Amino acid sequence: MRLSFALGTFVAALIGSAVGIFLVLPLGLIASEFVIFPLALGVAGILASVCAAWAGNFLAGDGTRTRLLRVVWGTEVVAAFVAVVVLGAASLRVVLLGPLIYVAIGCTVALGTAACVRTWRFRSAERVAGEGRLTLVLLALAVVSVPAAIFLAWLAGLTGA
Repeated sequence: MRLSFALGTFVAALIGSAVGIFLVLPLGLIASEFVIFPLALGVAGILASVCAAWAGNFLAGDGTRTRLLRVVWGTEVVAAFVAVVVLGAASLRVVLLGPLIYVAIGCTVALGTAACVRTWRFRSAERVAGEGRLTLVLLALAVVSVPAAIFLAWLAGLTGA
């Protein structure tokens, strides 16, 4: 594997993950951390996966393509695991009530690494039809899930100052 491929997919996954986390986490000011933190990780997982997969497709010199759904699935499993660990650990829950920068950076690295490793692992010489549509659907899902989750949290009484 070429160094440019590995580094490029990792940087793309980190950027996607950071954008997802740092755009959604400020909504923790209006909703419970039990809603916002898993939501932020889910959105970050989708963005990290899409960024890593497309960077991998662009940087691959051998003509292989990334299996996008497998990358997204694996990254979302890691996101769910990280959410359970962070929300379940009492010491990490205390951090959620204060500055989140260290927890957010750790989650960004974990999701970026997961997306990058899955991008390296799940490559195929077959061309998959509809990759562009799948990417648009995933991005739309990431965007629509945020107001939907906030609305459902409001219905459940988990919003407000």
